Amino acid sequence: MSAKTLCLHHGEKVLFGLSASLLVGYVTFGFVLAGPDPLVAGLRADLAAAEAKLAETTPPAGFQSLGDADVKWTWEVTASPHPVSACVGLWGPYVKPRVKPTFRADDEPVVVPTLLPPVLQEPAVEVGRVAVSWSRPKGCTAPLAGWRVMRRPGPGAAWQEIASPQLEETSFADVSVAADASYEYCIRAIPDGSAVKFDDHGRDSEVRSVQTPADVRLRLVCASGDLAQIEVSKHTGGAWKKQTFPVRVGEAIGKDLRGTIGGEVEPFATGCILVSLGEAMRIRKVKKTGQRLVNDPNQPSHQLLMPFEEWIEVPDPGQRAIYRDLRGNLQELWQ
Repeated sequence: MSAKTLCLHHGEKVLFGLSASLLVGYVTFGFVLAGPDPLVAGLRADLAAAEAKLAETTPPAGFQSLGDADVKWTWEVTASPHPVSACVGLWGPYVKPRVKPTFRADDEPVVVPTLLPPVLQEPAVEVGRVAVSWSRPKGCTAPLAGWRVMRRPGPGAAWQEIASPQLEETSFADVSVAADASYEYCIRAIPDGSAVKFDDHGRDSEVRSVQTPADVRLRLVCASGDLAQIEVSKHTGGAWKKQTFPVRVGEAIGKDLRGTIGGEVEPFATGCILVSLGEAMRIRKVKKTGQRLVNDPNQPSHQLLMPFEEWIEVPDPGQRAIYRDLRGNLQELWQ
């Protein structure tokens, strides 16, 4: 057999062997690639275990909740101390990662701000004016943007914002109140939303109730028959002004008066109606003071002179005027 024939004969066998080896390697490699990646599978298993542990873990002391702005759950990835061979053949050994949940603070240890309601003092009440003042309580570390002064006409009514003072202001004078009326006040703290998010609780102060005084005072000067002289004091323009009017039974008490030519009108109208006049007897309480003898508790045979003070009822006849006020109630005036 010639060398050429020998080469051709054996070359075919070599090529066939190489082709078969490539085919076997290709099929084997395909099966390996089609199979699950042990690295991914192991990582997924560790993640599932870590999530289960995360659901059961209680946050450490010093952290209020997982929702704090500067505190987040994070994954800490560490290597196994011993390499684990994933598979043989094309894949070499690798270090299996281990994942566990841990707390991480972005910067310094987190101190959660505390939001406490303002402290509202008892309002100062005058005719046509209610002055409220408040203070920031000790222990309130939440960043604040300002205040809101809230008012309502009584329990159950809707609150209305009447002022929005700056943070450095801690008082407000409400001059929009009516006379002889009831109101409730509270102060609402407004947190600085750019720093920390708070819910709607813990913002409002204690509620304070007030009753504004009437802006009209009446005094019976004298009376005769069905005619009475009644002095009307009216609070207007920030001051009390007085004027006496003759009023007959059935007439309105007071009226608006114009000053000199070109002068302003003084509002003395009260809206009250004189109902009756006449002599009547009333019982007045009079305070009586003096000294009296009492037994000495230490020496029963002796007496001590001790001061005393008591109220006694005294009948007092006089002129009485009965009038009907703006609410329809009957009121009395005595000379």
